[in-house]
Parts: sequence; C-alpha cells; structure tokens
Amino acid sequence: MAETPIRRVRLAVRRGCRNSSRRRLLLETRRISSPLSDPRLVGLVPDYPKLVGRCLVEDGTLTIASVSHSVVVRIAGSPQEILGINSTLRACNGLAPLQDVMLEVPQPEVDEILRCLGQLTDAGLVVDARANGKHLLHELHRSAPRSDAAVLAIQKSHRWRDPRPPLQPALPVGKERSGLLRRMPSLSLSDPPSGSSETAVSENSLAQLLAWSYGSEGDWKPVASAGRLQPVVLHALLKGDTGFDLYWFDDEKVELPKVAAGLPVAPVADGFTQHDFVEESGRVGRAIVVLSIDPTRQCEKYGNRGALFGCIEIGAVLQQMTLSAKALSLTIRAIGGFNPYRLRETIQLETWPLLIVVVASSV
Repeated sequence: MAETPIRRVRLAVRRGCRNSSRRRLLLETRRISSPLSDPRLVGLVPDYPKLVGRCLVEDGTLTIASVSHSVVVRIAGSPQEILGINSTLRACNGLAPLQDVMLEVPQPEVDEILRCLGQLTDAGLVVDARANGKHLLHELHRSAPRSDAAVLAIQKSHRWRDPRPPLQPALPVGKERSGLLRRMPSLSLSDPPSGSSETAVSENSLAQLLAWSYGSEGDWKPVASAGRLQPVVLHALLKGDTGFDLYWFDDEKVELPKVAAGLPVAPVADGFTQHDFVEESGRVGRAIVVLSIDPTRQCEKYGNRGALFGCIEIGAVLQQMTLSAKALSLTIRAIGGFNPYRLRETIQLETWPLLIVVVASSV
C-alpha cells in the first residue's frame, strides 16, 4: 500500500555540543490508510504508556510501524539521540507508570522525549494500557462504507471452506432440527450426572451436535448473523487410531468430513493452559470443538466492526450448543485459556480461534 506523508514535525533535543547548538530530531509520520477515528490531543502522553508498534533502527533512523493502526513513524537523529528514544520506547510496555518510564531519561532531555511520546500518542502508536478495551472498541468501530452494489457483491462472495479433501465419506446429518430446538428448555453448562460413567463421543453424536448448533436448513440457521454473512467456522478434534483426528463442519451441506488424521496429542495440548485436561480428553475420547471466525466478508461490509459481530455470533453458537448438548445426552465445557497462534499452527487453521468447547458423553 502506498505511503502518503501527512506532516513533518521537528523536535528539538538538547545535547551538550561544542558549538552549543541544539541538534534536531526529525519525526516524520506517514499514514498508510484512513486516519484514526478517535480524536487525540497532540502532546498528551498516557499515564501507563504502551507502544503498540514495532521498532527498527537502521541507518541512523528509528522506524516504528503498526499495521493494526495503519501508521508508520520514522525518527532521524544522531546515534545517541536514537538510542535515547529507543530505550525509552522499550520501557513503554504498559506495566509501568509514565514517571517510572522517564526515570532513566537525563533531565535536560525529559521535555523533548515527552514531546516525542506525545506525537507518537497522536499517531496512535502509544496508548494507555489501562484503556486497551476502549481503544479496541474504537478500532472495531472504524467504518468501511460500501456502495449498495459492493454490499451485494460481498453477500454473493464465497464463504470460507476447508480446502483439504475428506479422508473418508462425509457423515450426513438429519435435517429435522427446528422443532426440537424450539422445545428445548434453557439449560446451563453442566457436569456429567452423578453416578454415570464417561464414554467416548461418537462421530454421529458430534455431527448431530454441530448440526443443531450451526447447521443450515435452507435460509434458516439456529443463530442470527449480521448481514447473514455467517463468519463462524467449526472444527473438532476427536480421538483417532493414533492421536487426534480433525474434522471440519460443513454447515452449508450439514456434513462432517475428516480433513486430517493422526495429529499428536501432546503438541495440541501444549497450546492450552489446562494441557493436562486436554491430554486426558484425548485419552478418554472427548471431542474438542474449535470455534473460530473468518471475518473477511464481514469486515469488508462493516469495517472492523465486522470482527465484533463475529465475536457475538460465537457466543450465540455456544448458547445453542449448550441447549443442543442436553438433548443429545452430552455435556460441554467452554475453555478460553489457549494460545490461538500455536493452535492455528498445530492444526493448520487459516481462521482465527476464539473459543474451545470440550464435549463429553456419559451413560
């Protein structure tokens, strides 16, 4: 994406020089997309500053870039000046208050370093760590206006489908779900009934659970979706002959094809905070359902707010899964303690995991 310069600000940095002149620190900011939607005051530095970009020092220039904030800042100066601002920025980790961040800055340079931090705050690269939720909402609500024709084109575009060929014939799932879902009472997450013994979750039971939770029936779906773009993607890990087998739920065809087999249990479990529980689930035959989103189409239509709608839809699917599990004599447990990047790498996901649901069966 082409970079467009929007301003240049010269920041004076006091240095003890033989000619008593003051060196100049050149700060150049370039926007690489639309400006931030939330207004910021130039020169205002947060109480708990956090640098959200990445720093790179090269050829006497400090470059700070943030793709999420769509901005690049370049700071030019002497090696000592670059070292000073670079060390200060590394202390902006959001854990220390501003007064602690500035402790190591020589007194004559405090004003100029603060001015530089203020400019970076104005550019969106330094934020208040205590207000991350607010900044996230600001980012999620950035607009992405589209014409009516563009919206129709997005609506007709293809949804994400797992490209891996099935390793066995897909399991068909019955279509008679609507009436049952309307009759089921509201139930909370529960443990297996007392006195019952746990058994392995069957492929058919898993397929039925996912169908009742997110399967399509014509134009009808058990949960609402903003723009009817349906970004939720469901995968499931189930005990196989050697390790985990990975299934992808095709919610349009209402089928559950196996897309990978023999995934080692230990590497998968290492991506979870409760790795012992995941390893145990693999041994006893529980199903581990990965709820993820592909927000591409929603973000094209709604901007970053599309990702927020995907999170809301994940919650609706979890509620529907909770209701459906009781009717199938299954119990479920939602897990949020996992490393999404490691999980994506381990089971080779292209989507973004947001929630894990462990499914158990008992008799």
